Amino acid sequence: MFDLFVVTAPGLETLAGREVAALGLQGKAVPGGVELRGSLLDLQRLNLWLRSATRVLVRLGTVKATTFPELVRKASELPWAVFVKPGARVQLRATCRKSRLYHSGGVAERLLLALQSKVKNVSAVEKAPDEESASGQLILARF
Repeated sequence: MFDLFVVTAPGLETLAGREVAALGLQGKAVPGGVELRGSLLDLQRLNLWLRSATRVLVRLGTVKATTFPELVRKASELPWAVFVKPGARVQLRATCRKSRLYHSGGVAERLLLALQSKVKNVSAVEKAPDEESASGQLILARF
């Protein structure tokens, strides 16, 4: 079971919660979306059937780190291989607020190292400012 977050536009949290319930899942409406626990099959069903959601995020885990080496070590323990295939191209976005690790580029770089230690031949994709979206699996990190 994984922690899932259904992202919605502001004001649509209750509607998304009803859609989640209609799929037989229990969720809690919170600002910005719906929190719930579910399996990979539930994740696929949510992505397929939800109409009010903009995306469904999977929370791989929580890591508490105050140094970059500690971040790499602890992030290496996350279940990366469940969601990222060998040879995949990934786009890492990190947001840092009120954290000792305040450099978002450094955090994203260390997370890529942790990912590459667990999954073979993973490469990072940079998003150019003029592109709407870069090709590659999106990984978001909040610190």
